[in-house]
Amino acid sequence: MQKPGVILNPNKPIEDLGSVSHVFDLDATKNIESCAQATEVTVNSLVQLSFANVLSRYSGESKVIYG
Repeated sequence: MQKPGVILNPNKPIEDLGSVSHVFDLDATKNIESCAQATEVTVNSLVQLSFANVLSRYSGESKVIYG
């Protein structure tokens, strides 16, 4: 990581950030579960990997840390 940083504005109340949700259809859910099983990871691990990819692309950094 080149520089530590915060993507979100720390002065903005958390209530103003909004939320995003998505419900996958049955076929997409089965595909995600099959991918997790084939790679011997949990669905949660795939979700975390996806989130890390979004953060990486959004921030322009090849390595991201979140927690």
